[in-house]
Amino acid sequence: MPFAAIILSGLIGTAAMTGIMYICSFMNEKTIRVPKILGTMLSFSTTAHGKLCNTPLCISIGIVSHYAMGIFFMFCYYLLWYFNYGKPDIFYALVFGLVHGVVGIGIWRIFFNLHPNPPYIPLTSYSIELLIGHFVFALTGIISYNLINQVLRIGEIQP
Repeated sequence: MPFAAIILSGLIGTAAMTGIMYICSFMNEKTIRVPKILGTMLSFSTTAHGKLCNTPLCISIGIVSHYAMGIFFMFCYYLLWYFNYGKPDIFYALVFGLVHGVVGIGIWRIFFNLHPNPPYIPLTSYSIELLIGHFVFALTGIISYNLINQVLRIGEIQP
């Protein structure tokens, strides 16, 4: 199993996703930062006014968990390829990005509904940015996976 390619491409895909979501956030003038939202939610640290937590601990929890999920999802992509559900190419990057984005939006909405004190986040614009972000994750993750495999000469996925 190409652990190095899975881990590195998960990190690269997550970094690209985070970057594009920061750009989207800047363009629509809403402060939507996935690591801060995730850190606030996981540490149960929403402020009294419904704002995101700004402590280094909350931000660290958000960053680590976000990147860990990126690695996990690249591993899921690898398993899909391994069992012949798609392959690591651009077409399947778009398919996986769409499915991954829709699933991600659903998970976030459930998370917000079940959380005892979620921060105030405009969920509609956040959902749109999540979908865009997951397309970027899948594209950059899969492209980087292929490049890393070529550099490391790991070869094709064998079932």
